[in-house]
Amino acid sequence: KWGDTDIDIVAYHPHDAGWTGSDHTFTVRTDQSTEEGYLSSDLLWATATASPADQPVKLDFTHKLSKLTVTLSSDDIDDLSGAEIRVCATKVSAGFNPLLGALSDAAGSVAEINAGSLTESLSTVSAIVVPQKVKAGSELIKIVHAGKEYKYTLLEDMTFKSGYSYHWVLKILGADAPKVIRIVSGGVNDMDNVEW
Repeated sequence: KWGDTDIDIVAYHPHDAGWTGSDHTFTVRTDQSTEEGYLSSDLLWATATASPADQPVKLDFTHKLSKLTVTLSSDDIDDLSGAEIRVCATKVSAGFNPLLGALSDAAGSVAEINAGSLTESLSTVSAIVVPQKVKAGSELIKIVHAGKEYKYTLLEDMTFKSGYSYHWVLKILGADAPKVIRIVSGGVNDMDNVEW
């Protein structure tokens, strides 16, 4: 117990002992090919009001950033094992107020995010992205496979929204670079209502 006064509880992940005020900068990892790198990029936040009691306080965490999942296929490349998928053209930082859970606009420099590599049994990888608008004409996805690069260029503006998950199914058209990657299908979901 903590007396007779209600208190407001705020929690966030990943924890940063240096965050003692209200305004901070959060940066996603540019290498999210490992579980540690991916989870350290997934900014979660929760708040609750607790009354004096011995009962546990339930915290419902929400995802503050965006998630991009890419499934890759090709009719011309028999084995995509080892193909490295990178998310490009996005800024990797944003201001964050842990007391209010408020996220400011994406800031800082643009950097490539290594989302991981495909294997014989894995054709899908994911990356956490800072919410922002990426302009048409930007090379958003780069795939490196067998010493060749394949790129997907946005045909229209793409907006990553806070708390949303985007799933693209991409296909490499042709085995020789620089061939075009096209979207076969795509979908958008509320990140807090789908299984991660």
